[in-house]
Amino acid sequence: MFGRLWWNLEKGEEWFPSSWKSADDPGQGEYSFKIDRRGFPQAVLLKGTTISTRFGPWNGFYFSGSLIDSRSPDVQIEFVLTKKETFSQFQALKKSLSYRFWVTTKRNALVSLWESQVSDWHTLYTQPSSPCEYYGKCGANSVCNANNPRCTCLDGFVAHINRSMGCVRTIRLTCNKDGFRRYTGMVLPDTSSSWYDRNLNLQQCKDLCLQNCSCTAYANLDISGGGSGCLLWYHDLIDLRHYPQAQGGQDIYIRYSDSELGTLYQSHIFNQFILFFWMKIFLNW
Repeated sequence: MFGRLWWNLEKGEEWFPSSWKSADDPGQGEYSFKIDRRGFPQAVLLKGTTISTRFGPWNGFYFSGSLIDSRSPDVQIEFVLTKKETFSQFQALKKSLSYRFWVTTKRNALVSLWESQVSDWHTLYTQPSSPCEYYGKCGANSVCNANNPRCTCLDGFVAHINRSMGCVRTIRLTCNKDGFRRYTGMVLPDTSSSWYDRNLNLQQCKDLCLQNCSCTAYANLDISGGGSGCLLWYHDLIDLRHYPQAQGGQDIYIRYSDSELGTLYQSHIFNQFILFFWMKIFLNW
């Protein structure tokens, strides 16, 4: 085993890795890697009590904002959520290999492999590794693109006068006549204020969201086995990220008024046409 996060809810005990105070002082430092149990539990890197980097909620294969996948042939990742305990465990599958999961004094969570030939640890994975992975970098209702780190408002939103506050809707939700647009390859937004139910399917999740005028988005809780469970968000969506295709992420359905959905669809078709037109010219399709 090279890493474990654990909440014993009956005894009120918590286990988590933390950084040293400094390179020379092994006392507990200001950075720690924990499970945030507010809303649907998610893995976070904290500076004191403030989220520095969010690894996201568990989606059946991996934490939504992390690329360490439980389907790896070398590593097993387990996540358990019951009324008695919440824990995640990282374990090496090959006995010949030695891994460790640790937190540095420079607000990084690392996975390292021991290299016997040089008698030293080699870093395999580090997070944050790009500007997008710093919590709330783009503000509310904005997306950070991991492939080309920059902030863009969700479709149908515009930048707030105060840029640090992210983006606001151009058309208000009507509540009674709303629909949803699917976004793919997304790191799910902060789940600390979310609501979840493991027993609902995606259609039931959608219907439940539509019944509450404050519900702004929904997604499957678990994407394994074709998808299951329901995760709902209310009000603003914080810390949305987009991964390039085949690098992770999952679907999330964001709420819009019916009148706006038609406009967004037409805009999408127009943009696809323009892209095809220019590719045909420059690539001689």
